[in-house]
Amino acid sequence: MEALRTESSAPLRRVIKVRGATAIEGLTVAGEFRDTQPDDGEPDDDAA
Repeated sequence: MEALRTESSAPLRRVIKVRGATAIEGLTVAGEFRDTQPDDGEPDDDAA
């Protein structure tokens, strides 16, 4: 798992399955991730 974390440029996501429904942790119903900020903690300039 640590090798994936260090070699990947994309954040790792946890897949959750509850009562037959599958979801990706942090993904909203609109299909956007709640935690999509650059690594420096500053929001994107084009984010509204």
